[in-house]
Amino acid sequence: DVVLVLDRSGSMGGWKMVAARRAAARIVDTLTTGDRFAVLTFDNSIDWPAGLPEGLVEASDRNRYRAVEHLARVDARGGTELLAPLRQALALLGDAQGGRDAVVVLVTDGQVGNEDQILRALAGGMRDVRIHTVGIDRAVNAGFLGRLAGMGGGRCELVESEDRLDEAMDAIHRRIGAPLAYGLQLEVEGLATIDGTASPARLPDLFPGVPLVVTGRYRSPSAGSLVLSGTTRDGRKWSTTVIGQCGDASAVTAQWARAHLRDLEDSYASARGSRDLERTIVDTSLRFGVLCRFTAYVAVDSRVVAAGGEPHRVVQPVEMPSGWEPQPVLASAAASAPMMAAPPEPEPASFDLCAGPPPSRGRKMAPMPRGGQSLSSMASGSGIPFSTGGRELDAAREQVRDEWRRMRDIAPLGDFERRDWLADLATRLTALLRSLTHSGVPGSEFAELQTLVDAIEADGPLDAVWAEALRVLEAFAEGRRLPG
Repeated sequence: DVVLVLDRSGSMGGWKMVAARRAAARIVDTLTTGDRFAVLTFDNSIDWPAGLPEGLVEASDRNRYRAVEHLARVDARGGTELLAPLRQALALLGDAQGGRDAVVVLVTDGQVGNEDQILRALAGGMRDVRIHTVGIDRAVNAGFLGRLAGMGGGRCELVESEDRLDEAMDAIHRRIGAPLAYGLQLEVEGLATIDGTASPARLPDLFPGVPLVVTGRYRSPSAGSLVLSGTTRDGRKWSTTVIGQCGDASAVTAQWARAHLRDLEDSYASARGSRDLERTIVDTSLRFGVLCRFTAYVAVDSRVVAAGGEPHRVVQPVEMPSGWEPQPVLASAAASAPMMAAPPEPEPASFDLCAGPPPSRGRKMAPMPRGGQSLSSMASGSGIPFSTGGRELDAAREQVRDEWRRMRDIAPLGDFERRDWLADLATRLTALLRSLTHSGVPGSEFAELQTLVDAIEADGPLDAVWAEALRVLEAFAEGRRLPG
């Protein structure tokens, strides 16, 4: 069971909104019929996809299409009220059937000021629910998102660019499903490819049953071959070679043009209306006969019906596309206006609405940790006491104490699950360290946590890193410096 909670407040405008809805749609597209999901978009109110009930639904073709269609039309507006949608998400998962993995993915720029109130209100509903948080932009509330992810035993990804968001969502995606291979790279042999024409520009992970379609342009007439390589779940290198076949299929050209235009339009939205990019989009659209946000098919009648007479201009109302609803402002003005203007062109979606679902289920998540006893009842390890510091440092120690308890009391895990646990821990600690730095806490006070993050990311011997993590977390929570 997966609930996607997407912030659509006014501060999410520009590249953040474009990239966030694309990443959310990618997660929806790779769910299977054995999964259930819900999509909530929020500002100062909560919106649900049209045509879907307000609750968890089966990840069927129709339901996934409705959700992706809804995400494609989401734009930034309003204020940020975060507590209500998170409560709604936890309520949906709290009513779920037993034995199902429960996951919340929150994508936001974190512009809230009542984080303590939110965490207190949500604490009781987080049992057996995994919460992943994605904070977008440089002014994100890293401390809050890290604490929220820590309470939910998930990842906390801090994102400052559109490219980084794709990477962050891929990492979270791998916690929900089980990809066959990730970190994909495509090498072309025997073909003179044209730079900048490959689409998608960034290859997604390879999931069972989900077609991976890559298009591009080349100059030479040779068929050539493509080598796709990546890394499997157990860390082994994987590759496959596809031999090209020459053929006369005009549909392939149109397929490439549509995919390439989606990438260009995403870049246009992120670049806040670049005139050069707009010209490139229009030129590509006209050259290959594929519509974009700046072009449309127009029929021009060359016949002259009333030669020499006075021209009579007629304004022809345009019917709304099937499935569209009047915008609130336009709808309220309809009663006083003789006709309604055509709806604005929505920002383009950068995902395939027709993608087929994979047949396989994702892997089972690691069990959620049990509550543990307080550190005061534990025997202190050896170490050198040092001063407590300010309020921020005290709060950080409380957060790290919770991390230590969860890690100490967690049920036995396999190697894959332990590596995932450590990787998620590193993201939460990174958010905490960033928050401490912005609060003016000297780096010497948390240097050992930074060293631990570096050790986790270095991917050293698993048993040694796991033991070191327990040792460092306990010492920091107790206010001890480790010797040496």
